[in-house]
Amino acid sequence: MNVHPIIAALRRHKVAALLIALQIALTLTIVANAFFIIGNNIKDMIHSTGVKEDGLICVVQGLTGISGSDATVIEKIDALERADLQAIRNQPDVQEAAASTQDGNVGDISLYAHRKGKVLHADYFYGDKYLRSTLGVRLIAGRDFLASEIRHGHALPDSPVVIVSKPLADQLFPNGNALGQTIFQDGNAATIIGIVGPLQSSWDGNPDYYSVIEPQRVDTFWPKYYVRARAGRTASALR
Repeated sequence: MNVHPIIAALRRHKVAALLIALQIALTLTIVANAFFIIGNNIKDMIHSTGVKEDGLICVVQGLTGISGSDATVIEKIDALERADLQAIRNQPDVQEAAASTQDGNVGDISLYAHRKGKVLHADYFYGDKYLRSTLGVRLIAGRDFLASEIRHGHALPDSPVVIVSKPLADQLFPNGNALGQTIFQDGNAATIIGIVGPLQSSWDGNPDYYSVIEPQRVDTFWPKYYVRARAGRTASALR
């Protein structure tokens, strides 16, 4: 191919040549940015959550005919949530069900009060004693919550006992002695009674699996339930 006529023409029309160069540069920038966005999305899609997603169902319900925020309303909501959970567990295709919420509730975790020393940002997962097993998150050390340890009400990270993810435990206790230790959640003391495998945050700002499970049913007008279907029976459990 003879390129000399093309080069000569471009030299005679410098403005046109400049516009062509700018168009090529803009096109390459758009293509490179698209590949970058696609690559990040694929990375997020294949990233392990730490949850056994196969057979897991999320149910969100809107409670109607209830208003207010006093103690009587909170008790009524909690009673409805517990009745719902029992009704779900009674279904033949359901293995387990748990009340939970995790909607960007984050806070500071440290070894000392008043956020002194190393401070990690962690997600708070609120749920009852069945949450871990329903999600399929692996228990590495310690135990699950007892029924007597489950509270209900508004979501506050002031539980006396917590279960933490291993990445969080390893950061705070690199010697591997996290179980039974005291940590501070936004300044509130809590004892680590269990350690689970990595549990992915629901937001991109926490890529390190720093998570804390709180023993609490959150009383809300939009309760959320996680349901674990029996093996091979997810479709029938959904119906």
